Amino acid sequence: MKKRTLLVVLMIITIVLLAGCSKDDSSSSGSASQTAAAASDERNYTLKFQHLGVEGDAYDLGAKRFKELAEEYSGGSLTIELYSNGELASGANAVQSVQMGTLDIVAESSMTEANFIPSFDVLNLPFLFDNLDQVWTVLDGQVGEELKADAEASGFKVLCFWDNGFRNVSNNTRAINSVDDVAGLKIRVPENGVFVDTWEALGAIPTPMAWSEVYSALQLGTIDGQENPNGHMQSYNLTEIQKYFAITNHVYTAEPVIMNLSVFNKLSDNQKEALMKAAAESATYEREQRRMINDETLQWISDQGVEITYPDIESFRDKVAPIYEEYGAKYSNLLSEIQEVTGK
Repeated sequence: MKKRTLLVVLMIITIVLLAGCSKDDSSSSGSASQTAAAASDERNYTLKFQHLGVEGDAYDLGAKRFKELAEEYSGGSLTIELYSNGELASGANAVQSVQMGTLDIVAESSMTEANFIPSFDVLNLPFLFDNLDQVWTVLDGQVGEELKADAEASGFKVLCFWDNGFRNVSNNTRAINSVDDVAGLKIRVPENGVFVDTWEALGAIPTPMAWSEVYSALQLGTIDGQENPNGHMQSYNLTEIQKYFAITNHVYTAEPVIMNLSVFNKLSDNQKEALMKAAAESATYEREQRRMINDETLQWISDQGVEITYPDIESFRDKVAPIYEEYGAKYSNLLSEIQEVTGK
């Protein structure tokens, strides 16, 4: 009897010691094993992500980086399907597709998204920023958080802010050396009220249209020119059909990467964290690529025989002052916060 009791006691002690060792081993494995365990219990999702970039463009490179990181950080429970160059939808239709849930994620311009998230229009005001450092201080700070909250109120989740760049203007009619040279030019603008009003104030004939229609419209002479960051001249072969390029830097364009909020909310906490981390890292990468592309493309544009001019910008600023009177009142709080950063 005593031997049996002793045997039972020894067995209990052995079990306790083994349990303690097991606990120590699991603790030392760290968060990686915990993440793997969590991922194994998660539902798998395939998310459709569309951007407007062609092969090698900053959007294309940023999207590929996002896909790689999101799939890695989620432990394989997220699969990102990429669609480029507006393949599934373009402009407002793409954002509406995200709103309806037929597309999960889209990178579209702040101009287009402002039709669904009105406060984004504050970013479209002319000559709001002087340089990229000001832009990222604003979008990565309090203003960016307020814009993200407004997006959620409209049913969207902002994953990050990618970079499109400062916009310049090309045309086929004449070189632009002052605002007077803009008069009467038919300029394609995004489907956005601030842009239409800005170019009307500058004396042009603004023509809103989706980007997918621009090349053929320039070929046919339906429009004289367009305005976009430098990289578009190369990425979309615009130097083949445009003779003049003016450096105006009249508007900075952000490219918010937005997701259907309901779809985002269905994800596990681990998947949400993975998606946001991947988005943040992709934004850093995409911004670097865009800056290099826009800087390097200017020399390339000149090499293609396009005449580049640097017009008197003060004449442009004077003409667009009424835009601030009209739109500034709508977004006075956000505008004030931005101007604290820019010193304007």
